[in-house]
Amino acid sequence: MHNGAHLTLAPAVVDSLRAAGLDTPVIVGGIVPPADIPLLKAAGIAAVLGPGASNEEVVEAVRAAAAGVVQA
Repeated sequence: MHNGAHLTLAPAVVDSLRAAGLDTPVIVGGIVPPADIPLLKAAGIAAVLGPGASNEEVVEAVRAAAAGVVQA
């Protein structure tokens, strides 16, 4: 996410997907303040990846989201 819009844009994406009848997991990446992560999770975000996330972390987050597991 860019310019701190994660609290607005990410929930809007989740809401739009649900309104379309889709249960597609959403993963957010970028600079997200730690205090915002629980808010994003409550809004339906499956995982939040910070800057410098490794390839393995990205793959793990995508696999977990596809399996329906919300990461802490």
